[in-house]
Amino acid sequence: MIRFILFLIIGGPIYAQTNPLADSLRIMQVYGEEFDLRANEKDPTARLLAKANQLILEEKDKEASAILDKIISSKEKFWYQVTKSRLLTLRGEYDQAVEILQKLNPKKGSAEAAIKELEMAKNMEHKQEYVELVKHYEKSLEHLKKTSYTYLLGTVLNDLAFAYDEAGFRHKTIQFSDQALKIFMEHYPKDYSIVSVCFNNLLFYVIEYGDKKKSSEVHEKYVQYMEHFLANKKSFSAPKKFEDLHAEGLYRLSDLRYTCFKNGDILGALNRLETFHKRAPKAWSQENVGIVNSGIEAAQYQFRQQKRFDLALKYTHQIGKYKKTSYTEMKKNAAFALTYYDAKDYKKSLPYTLKCLEEFDFPKGSKSWQTLMALKAHLESKLKMDPLSTLKTLFDATLKEDIKEFNPDKYPQHINKIFIQVLIRAAWVSNELDKPQDATFYFRLAAKIFEKYYQNGYYNDSLGEILDDLEDGLYQDKGSEKEIIENLNQLERITNAHLWGRFSSKYLQNLNLPKEELQRKNQLELRRNQLSRTYELELANHREIKEIDLQLDGIQNRLSAVSKEFAILSATKFDVREVQKLLKPKEVLVKYTTGSKNIYAHIITQNSIQLKPLGEIETVKKHTQTFIDEVKKIKHLSSQIYQPLRESLIHPLDLEKYESIVFISEDFLSYVPFELLFKSMKPVSHAFSFKNLLLTRMNSTPLSISGNLAGFVPTYPNSQRDLKFTRQELSNIEDYIGSTSLFEGPQASKQSFLGSVGKYRIHHLAMHSEMDDEDFEMSSLSFYAEEKLHFHEIYSLNFPSEMVVLSACNTGSGQYLNGEGVMSLARALSYAGVRSSLTSLWQVPDKESAELMVLFYKYLSKGLEKDLALIKAKEEFIENHPMHSHPYFWAGFILTGDTRPLKEKKNYTYLLLGLGLIAAVLAYRKLR
Repeated sequence: MIRFILFLIIGGPIYAQTNPLADSLRIMQVYGEEFDLRANEKDPTARLLAKANQLILEEKDKEASAILDKIISSKEKFWYQVTKSRLLTLRGEYDQAVEILQKLNPKKGSAEAAIKELEMAKNMEHKQEYVELVKHYEKSLEHLKKTSYTYLLGTVLNDLAFAYDEAGFRHKTIQFSDQALKIFMEHYPKDYSIVSVCFNNLLFYVIEYGDKKKSSEVHEKYVQYMEHFLANKKSFSAPKKFEDLHAEGLYRLSDLRYTCFKNGDILGALNRLETFHKRAPKAWSQENVGIVNSGIEAAQYQFRQQKRFDLALKYTHQIGKYKKTSYTEMKKNAAFALTYYDAKDYKKSLPYTLKCLEEFDFPKGSKSWQTLMALKAHLESKLKMDPLSTLKTLFDATLKEDIKEFNPDKYPQHINKIFIQVLIRAAWVSNELDKPQDATFYFRLAAKIFEKYYQNGYYNDSLGEILDDLEDGLYQDKGSEKEIIENLNQLERITNAHLWGRFSSKYLQNLNLPKEELQRKNQLELRRNQLSRTYELELANHREIKEIDLQLDGIQNRLSAVSKEFAILSATKFDVREVQKLLKPKEVLVKYTTGSKNIYAHIITQNSIQLKPLGEIETVKKHTQTFIDEVKKIKHLSSQIYQPLRESLIHPLDLEKYESIVFISEDFLSYVPFELLFKSMKPVSHAFSFKNLLLTRMNSTPLSISGNLAGFVPTYPNSQRDLKFTRQELSNIEDYIGSTSLFEGPQASKQSFLGSVGKYRIHHLAMHSEMDDEDFEMSSLSFYAEEKLHFHEIYSLNFPSEMVVLSACNTGSGQYLNGEGVMSLARALSYAGVRSSLTSLWQVPDKESAELMVLFYKYLSKGLEKDLALIKAKEEFIENHPMHSHPYFWAGFILTGDTRPLKEKKNYTYLLLGLGLIAAVLAYRKLR
């Protein structure tokens, strides 16, 4: 009883009624206790309703109906109608239940108004009308926020997360699930029953979305909470019997899912779950076999993802072993179908797919049905059967209109991962049937929906796989140059988006734009967000939204006219032809793309944009790894090491004829020192994205910074990590570059560096770096006494700088994120505002590194472009040190970003002509 008294103290408002505690329990739908508390009430109506509601919860239709028939009083009209609607819902008469609820008119902002919307939501869930389901949960939430029912607010947030998941809005799912957990952890931390459910749900959603960083955070907090609970059960509230077992069961299951997600000891985690289940009392374990069955399914799925098909099939047989039902049989058949499909045994996959569809009553149009129908169509095409009727049935039932006329903006419920994958399968089917135009249509529609689905967060494995499939699909058919450009532009809009968003908002702060226009723009965008928070709101406010969009377009055009940089930063549409215009006459830009199966290259010059397939990923990946490994071994490199990569990546593109080359690379190709693949070295630079390159090329305004160069040479007391040659390195550089501020030893602190940002044109950092493979944002530079500057701190900096040179270890390498790129220090600096950076792909000995850096500055001092200065420095290094001519000592250094000279060359020809002319005039005057 203590638990529910708490609801009254923290929860419901006190109404002028005879039994406020009972009324509060009714709102909370705790009918047993409510029934007991109403024992002494003169009017039995409320007590009878409590009994009827309890019977409805127990699914005792006739008994509940008999009690409702006894009620004569009209004092509880609202609650009588609600109870009557619940009885109809129990009977499956959802439309009749909704009709009753729609006639109710409780006070807005009251608990009763929230209850009405919750009951509407329950009926929408049964009808599988998920957009309506979300709408009613949101309305309930708005009412509850005006009451003090904190516990009910938390449960509605949790339910709303589920509703958004069913409707396909996974980003909203995580948002509301997180909010629910925070409410319960803040107000009811001892209620382990609901807290454990919220932890389980949030971790499940985050894993489904594929967010490794967030999953680690949630899992760590979940473990802390549950281990504390298991060791101190007596200090927690004690709800119903076996609730502690249920909480622990969910915890063991979540731990297994997390282990699968992180590719840990899957069999160990599964064994822990099964051991717990076997040791639990039979009265609980027999009723909760779903928990252990879900664990077996999770293990099976992960083995299938790892292509360990023997283990996947072994655990497929075990699905349902603790309790066999029609549902577990369906799950088993689906697992067999997908395992055999992934193993490319299509003849075995199809019968299991058909079995699923025939033996389990999936609602047509549901996500599971869509997935199986798309799989069936693809299998039929693989087995040379007719898949077109299957596709027609699939789209007719799902869309209720011709797929060719489909507009994602009209149907937000289809902006989800399942439907995107359905469209990709439809495209594959079209390819199998030799219908390239249909395939391109499906791929483009999938990309359009993906652009709306993807919320500009970091890409995860799941989103990355979809992106790879879209790249393979849109790049497989070269088409005309117009089509190549259209496909490239569409995919560019959905890659590099997360860091670009962070960078562009920061960069805008440095543009000299009219403050009034920016303020008005922010106000309008805020208002638009308020009007379009939900699909229903967007429909209701479409006229005002249209007017706001017109005003925003006007501001956009005016600001774009003032600043070309603003036009790039704020553009929602990207056009690669804008980059093309800024290329030099004998320069080529090469964009390598790794799809799910193949590698592609876009070759862009001033006059043309071409697309070329370069072969299967696995073959090129093998050659790349061999090449990089051999370069790092410091032994003779035969032509057999170079030739496979040259033949794959350079020769098909005819790159030898260009004077300078800019590479935008993906995945494992980001670690290749490309200059080694040419017959003779030529200027090579790198960029992270088209947008980044475009902004770099357009931004020609010199930085108004007084300081020249800041050099940082930290020491590491009590370790053997000091870089011995860096002090002399900075001294020699000063001879070429001019005034230098040296921060050495204790002065080379993190605080000193942060204080120098924005005060120097060049930063030279001669120090160690560390890469965190688990969380790239925790990668770091090591200042004095191992003080760390993490990547996430660098990203948050506003760091205007002409160039940063990092003569440190592995500063150009890092974790690869699909859709973003290699999360290297160079990328972190670029997105902080640094125009160009020199970094290393592997650890180079500090003596050789120091000598090469001095030579680089020597050629920069002559006014050479940075990429040419780097090549000249490498050539002179090889000439001066024939014993160190191996690429290991020099090829790892790469230039990223702006290649323009640090100081402009003076035109001495015109200067000499001018001096000569002046001398002639003076001589002529003298003669006169």
